[in-house]
Amino acid sequence: AVRTRRRGGTAPETTAGAVVVATGDWGSPNRLGVPGEDLPHVSHAYLEGHYAFQQPAIVVGGGNSAAEAALELWRAGAQVTLVHFGPTFDKKIKPWILPDLENRIAEGSIAARWNRRLAAIESDWVVVRGVDGVVERLRADHVFLLTGFAPNVDLLRASGVAIDPGTGIPAHNAVTLETNVPGLFIAGVVVAGFDANKVFIENGRYHGERIAARLLGRPAPETPGVSRDLDS
Repeated sequence: AVRTRRRGGTAPETTAGAVVVATGDWGSPNRLGVPGEDLPHVSHAYLEGHYAFQQPAIVVGGGNSAAEAALELWRAGAQVTLVHFGPTFDKKIKPWILPDLENRIAEGSIAARWNRRLAAIESDWVVVRGVDGVVERLRADHVFLLTGFAPNVDLLRASGVAIDPGTGIPAHNAVTLETNVPGLFIAGVVVAGFDANKVFIENGRYHGERIAARLLGRPAPETPGVSRDLDS
């Protein structure tokens, strides 16, 4: 039985033979906790970049979201600087994106600040601090904090699903995606817990087929691989 609550206060109930929770993780970004994080020109999600045409845009992060946003902003005509606390991109970045971004950085089309942490965000600037203690101020009309998200598993936990405290992964059958609560399934990035780089559009789209096979009593279909790097 699925109980929901409407804006007007009514609480209808729907019965079903199975329920799939595919709530994603966009509702709970990994906040940096720096001054200025809630200013109006700061966003934890990237939608499109044309409004940043010929304006300085700072992208914070080193994963898939940051890489794709940096490239799209550059193609939309923005002046892009990528800031990341590590010495290079994350290991699980999509291999078909990486060469494009590396070439744009090498030719100077996109600037990069490695081994830097964001210290503060101001109305027209960001302050970054390197591992060597050096502080730098960068012009910024737009700031994208693409540092990932953590899935909200409160609904699953309240429904009786066990959540691994270390990984954030709900207890589930890796083949059928059925949780420890019979008839309750998970799909999408929530399957990966805190490591959202394990599941994305290219492989998460097959979760529905495995759940459908379980409900129909059929063997789970084999999931196609994405790439050698991402399948490991």
